[in-house]
Amino acid sequence: MKTILLLFLVSCLPCYAHIGETIDQSIKRYGTAYDIKEPAPLCKDMSFMTGAFYVKASFYKGVCVGLNISKSDISGLRELSDAEIKAILDQNSDGATWGEFERIPDSSGEIWETQCKRSDGTFAYWVPLDKKVQPYSINILGPDIDDYDAAYKAAQLNAAKKETNGL
Repeated sequence: MKTILLLFLVSCLPCYAHIGETIDQSIKRYGTAYDIKEPAPLCKDMSFMTGAFYVKASFYKGVCVGLNISKSDISGLRELSDAEIKAILDQNSDGATWGEFERIPDSSGEIWETQCKRSDGTFAYWVPLDKKVQPYSINILGPDIDDYDAAYKAAQLNAAKKETNGL
């Protein structure tokens, strides 16, 4: 019965963008993005709505380096089930193997984050909100996310310098 339910959930989930895909491949998969931001040179964040899922894809040099996937309905964000998390990870395995889930407690001992890593260095993590057990979104970050972060931080630093010099 669990297998049938998981297969049903997988069939209901959209095909998510994958780490390493291009902007054009993501647009072909989802259609037009409803929000596009360019937080730094060579960096682009594109948000898509597909079914009941929001997908925010972060691109560096036109290649997807990070994903944030969340579920919503007209009443707001909805918790992701374990089956949906598994389906998202399975759809983003790209032939690599995901490791065991590691639950990371905060200073009070509450579960703060759950993460797992893929054999190629990509990792996924999700954080329950308001100390609830189930998360509202899952993040999948590729090995090149550090390049995106460095470009973003450099752009922020340059903007701060320009603002300071303009005073």
